[in-house]
Amino acid sequence: MCQCAGASERNLSKALEEAKKNAPSIVFIDEIDSIAPKREKTHGEVERRIVSQLLTLMDGLKSLAHDVTVLQVHTKNMKLAEDVDPENIVEDAHGYVGADLGALCTGAALQCIGEKTDIIELEDESINAEVLNHMAVLNEHFQTAPGTSKVSASRETRERRKGEFGLRG
Repeated sequence: MCQCAGASERNLSKALEEAKKNAPSIVFIDEIDSIAPKREKTHGEVERRIVSQLLTLMDGLKSLAHDVTVLQVHTKNMKLAEDVDPENIVEDAHGYVGADLGALCTGAALQCIGEKTDIIELEDESINAEVLNHMAVLNEHFQTAPGTSKVSASRETRERRKGEFGLRG
């Protein structure tokens, strides 16, 4: 980790750009926990920026189709309403990495379940199949769920990527 502002983030970017130039390649990061501890264990702004930068770089420069596929993986066991359009959800989830999309899907599902607490027996270990058959995650659930999840990539990182590579978010 470097003491100069932004130097650690630049070093990470350079290392992964070099790996991309020499693809296929394998990147070994020894003692990753020293540069990227768990978010709740970060104390300074520098550590938080490094963790965000590392997560963003590891997620790669991806396409809309990639994000739609990630969203579909997270929703494959969910009953989705007809108004749910994965492409629109991904476009609205500007700058989300794979983990953020997973959190978004979980948040949407929890909102759907939360609306049905009056008919779900909370003491039971499972939910009645008839109740489940009438439940579907709506587009509205995805639209209101983003407030419950925190985007991993910083706005600064997303805007820089957009400017440098002409990418969305």
